Parts: sequence; structure tokens; C-alpha cells
Amino acid sequence: MIHSSDVLVIGSGIAGAVAALELADSGADVVVLSSSKEDLHSNSAQAQGGIVSCGKQDSIDLLVRDIVQAGGELC
Repeated sequence: MIHSSDVLVIGSGIAGAVAALELADSGADVVVLSSSKEDLHSNSAQAQGGIVSCGKQDSIDLLVRDIVQAGGELC
């Protein structure tokens, strides 16, 4: 069986899922390829709180402070 799409996203973790959603929202026909049939079988799903981001209302300085504090100020 042959599939055709505008974009092939390899990986269904956070980065792949966000990329696929953004592309689909912009009108692209997207196919997501995952190495597992299980929807929670990605490194992102296993991170258990180890994922950080800078929110729209946040600053880079606040993000850096949060990361340093969460790391026990070891860096």
C-alpha cells in the first residue's frame, strides 16, 4: 500500500506531535510515523516531568532560573 502526503513526521513524541499539529493546522496533509503501536511509548511520555518550555508570557531568564532551581543549582 502506498501513501502520499505533503509531510512525513518521523516520531510521535512531543516534538513530532507538535510539528504534525502545526503543519496540519497550516493546511498540510501530514503522516506521522512512530516506532510503536502504543500511544504512550515515546521518550516524551517517559520523561516524567523532565520536559521544559518557555511559555508565551515567560522570559528566557525565568526559564533559565527555573531550570537551575529544579537542578538543585548544580550548574
